[in-house]
Amino acid sequence: MTIDPQTCERTSMVVTCESMEGFLEILSVHNRVHLNTIYALESKQQDPTKTKEEVIFQATTIIRAEDGSEFFLQLGIHCGKNYLDADGDRSGSEVCQDLMVRLREFCLPRNWKILPGRLGT
Repeated sequence: MTIDPQTCERTSMVVTCESMEGFLEILSVHNRVHLNTIYALESKQQDPTKTKEEVIFQATTIIRAEDGSEFFLQLGIHCGKNYLDADGDRSGSEVCQDLMVRLREFCLPRNWKILPGRLGT
């Protein structure tokens, strides 16, 4: 397996991806995740003015390699901002939902579950 340094970085049994493509590629190569489960969520961080929030899509799992080793795989994507004013623009959450749909479409034929939350390191 090769790790694309532009989208993923491997450090001591942890692979961190910054793109859905990199995350799905690693899942495709290994095709084995612990308990057939990926954890995913949309997190929001409100700015101090309380007029907008940053939306982040996160997904985590443990990969089981063919040689029996395991490593932690995590994804974090900044999806944009939601505006909490009268305009109500929720474009950050829309991007996040699109990413969740892509992940579901990838997991469905493999009979993998997506549960809310995330694993921690």
